[in-house]
Amino acid sequence: LRLEREKVIPSGADGSESTAAPAQPGVAAVDAPVAGDDTAADEREAATTATAASVSPLTDPQSTEERRRLERIDADVKAELENPAPERRFEPFIERYQGIAKQVEDDFARRYALARVDQLNDMNALVQTVRRVRSLADDAEAKRREFLEGRARIQTAVPPVLSGMDAQGELRVSALYPPGSRPQRYRLVDTGGPTDRTIGYVEIPRDSLIDVANFIGRYVGVRASSKRLQTGGVNPVPIFVARELVLLQLAPPAAGSSDQS
Repeated sequence: LRLEREKVIPSGADGSESTAAPAQPGVAAVDAPVAGDDTAADEREAATTATAASVSPLTDPQSTEERRRLERIDADVKAELENPAPERRFEPFIERYQGIAKQVEDDFARRYALARVDQLNDMNALVQTVRRVRSLADDAEAKRREFLEGRARIQTAVPPVLSGMDAQGELRVSALYPPGSRPQRYRLVDTGGPTDRTIGYVEIPRDSLIDVANFIGRYVGVRASSKRLQTGGVNPVPIFVARELVLLQLAPPAAGSSDQS
């Protein structure tokens, strides 16, 4: 609305006041607001609001959707971490994060997805290491069983024991039971193969009259009063409690026989 003000001017002779003619139409008074000021203010406010909306990432539907996708992927990764380490599979989540990392509409979502990809790649490498360690442990256990089974089958290759003998072989001093130790035991060795193999141990009872010195380094037969297995080792070996030692043939002592176990 335009406001018109009357001017008051002094009269000529008697000092009385008179009212001037109204202001010219179309000329606004000095202290009146300019026509259209309210409209301009509204336009400036609308422009400011639009600018604020353009810099707020959460008001952009695309940005909001990308971040919701990130939340869903994060929840799926958290659920995957509940599985045992060797069973975790991060490849599908890495691909989903990479899809967000390729977009350019939401820079925050892009950088967040890239960081997640690096993190899951490190976790995936750790899972692969755990799998390899377990695989090596399984292989080692399988090899150990195979070795024990093979060594058990060697027993069938031992030369037949002479009639009336419980065992036969070369009698040697044992490093595990040096002379004077109790119990008094000696190694009984099969020398017929490519390497010397311990058949078992010969134990001499305390009250025995056997003179062991006459049999060391000789091929002997053992008649045992009892037999048992030595436990605590990977491959248990028999222990023959000697009732009698029989010299079967003369044989020179083997080199280094005294330091064998």
